[in-house]
Amino acid sequence: MKKIAVDTYEDMSQLMASILLGEMVKDKRSNISITGGSTPIRTFEIMIEKYKTMKEVFSDTYFYNFDNAEIGEDKKSTTNTLLNNQFYGPAGVDSKNIKLLTMNNYDQYDQMIKEDGGLDIMMIGLGLNGHFCGNEPYSTDFSKGTHRVKIDKKYPWYSVWEDICPDGNIPEYYVTMGFKSLLKVKHLVLIVNGRAKAEVVKKMLSLDITNEFPSTALLLHPNLTIILDKEAASKL
Repeated sequence: MKKIAVDTYEDMSQLMASILLGEMVKDKRSNISITGGSTPIRTFEIMIEKYKTMKEVFSDTYFYNFDNAEIGEDKKSTTNTLLNNQFYGPAGVDSKNIKLLTMNNYDQYDQMIKEDGGLDIMMIGLGLNGHFCGNEPYSTDFSKGTHRVKIDKKYPWYSVWEDICPDGNIPEYYVTMGFKSLLKVKHLVLIVNGRAKAEVVKKMLSLDITNEFPSTALLLHPNLTIILDKEAASKL
């Protein structure tokens, strides 16, 4: 594991963007998985400008999502909608370069990635409850690759789905890459910012591996880089 503590969110974002872009400019096919949400917003802003001006250079870069659900009557894809709004759309990424994980192909997704040459790099975030990708507390099985997860009221994270689906039309399942899938990623990069995540980072690095705090297992990855701003690293 390599841990990099930088001063600010801007520093973290610049470094993360440079790592991703460095992979993308290599003279070969690049397979990348990226997270959406608030943490990578600035990283995406930096990358979008480069992508738009160097689109031909990046034509052999392919993007893979690591979790997904379908909500509403139109079965809208949660992850693809978010990534399309935050990065794919603004950057002008061609649809042929987006390899979607869906409710229909999750059981073939790991094999597809293998046949594509494997994931070169994955950028992930860290949840306040210690989750990574869709591997949530108590429901995580570290022996699984990409799999389907039942959205059950017995789990403490069920309330998140009540917020996502205020109409009460909560899907029965979502899909996610599991820990076995992440172990096959050549370079796993975890980005964390803000004082609210300081205690989460401390737990991830100090607790024994447990599905009550799934990110504890990430330390087993053979090529893990953690990039933190000063606030997120404040309790280390």
